[in-house]
Amino acid sequence: TRERMVAGFGGFRFSLDNGKLNQTWVSWESPQDGQTSFIELTLRRNSLLYRVLAHPESKIYWLFRDFADSVSQLVQPEPDNGDSPLDWKYYIHAAEFYNSPEVPQKAKDIWAVFQALVSQLKQEVEAGQGQLVSVVIPADYQASKRARERVTGKILTSHYDEVAAMDWRLDEPNLSILQEMEQQQIPTLDLLPYLLIHEEAGGAPLYFDGFADEHFNRDGHKLTADVLCDWLVQNESVRLPRPVAEGERQR
Repeated sequence: TRERMVAGFGGFRFSLDNGKLNQTWVSWESPQDGQTSFIELTLRRNSLLYRVLAHPESKIYWLFRDFADSVSQLVQPEPDNGDSPLDWKYYIHAAEFYNSPEVPQKAKDIWAVFQALVSQLKQEVEAGQGQLVSVVIPADYQASKRARERVTGKILTSHYDEVAAMDWRLDEPNLSILQEMEQQQIPTLDLLPYLLIHEEAGGAPLYFDGFADEHFNRDGHKLTADVLCDWLVQNESVRLPRPVAEGERQR
């Protein structure tokens, strides 16, 4: 909720307890345990003025966001990152990160939750007489040389020894996901090879420049939609009512 990704409307946070998948509702009024100070939590739940000023759906908040965030910092300082100097998402580039001693437990816990979620989702889809398929969407620094130089440069400047020790690999997360999906017999498309071919051919940028959340731009959506459409048809995940001519498919 520090990044306000689900703060306005709420969402489920999943965890494993002795192999059992649990879910907890998380929202602005009911944040994750330990992530919000008692003072701020009291203000969120009981102060109408604070809600008007600081709630992520408040129009006033978006007008005075910087001021509101500075006030929030007074009642709730940024949490300590513990003993993990890198963001956990970069640790999953370590070779076989889920077994690597160089990778913090948080990243391994997230991977275990992911495995359990995929398994449950497959059961639910098949119970509804459907077939689960998945698509691996790369981060911008995996598919874009410019973004990769920005991210890896930042990491190597601050954490060179640590990154070198954990055998950092660009495509490791994708390979691990593909292996997991194969074990669970879930057809999976990895977009990374297609995006890299586009990059090497000098194609137009596929991601918005400077966006921290790595969204595709129009060209990125078009390329991935074309690749996904072909893949679904070739794998008979989608059955067309009639053959489609090559020229018609390209339109």
